[in-house]
Amino acid sequence: MVGLTLASMIAFAFVRLAPEFWALTWPWFMAQPERYGVETWKFLVVLTTLWHALWVVIANLVFYAIYHFKGLQKYKVTQAPWPWEAKPQEFRALMIKSIANTVFNGFVTLPLVQTLGMSANGFVLPFAFEANDLPDWRKFAVNMIFCMYAEDMVYHWTHRILHWGPVYVYVHKVHH
Repeated sequence: MVGLTLASMIAFAFVRLAPEFWALTWPWFMAQPERYGVETWKFLVVLTTLWHALWVVIANLVFYAIYHFKGLQKYKVTQAPWPWEAKPQEFRALMIKSIANTVFNGFVTLPLVQTLGMSANGFVLPFAFEANDLPDWRKFAVNMIFCMYAEDMVYHWTHRILHWGPVYVYVHKVHH
């Protein structure tokens, strides 16, 4: 119950504070492409890539703290040792592979997909970027909830397809 309460408080704080943060900082961000003589779409590719990397690092630091905070050990589901304690060499190899995949996806795949997506529209940004066009906290909350449900639905159905006969055998079985 403590975890759910804490997660709810963090989510509410994020939903309430994020729009205010962006309303204050967005004009500065959007002045940077002109200041440095860079096209807006290129700036946004770099900005979102760095923003993604920042949140990957923050999330991993939070989980590192949770896993290594001795006071939380009593809440583990099992009493089995952590993977880094039980099989340190295997865990190290897995971590190196995971970090390499994350870096590749964050610094190669993400910018490439963004650039290809923007090129399909002639590098004309199809949405407004003015600070007064940013959503208030209520609209932001509705958008977040919608995106969470949409992502969960897409993940669920994609995973079900991956468990279908031929796809499972040739593609997804490697994961299991």
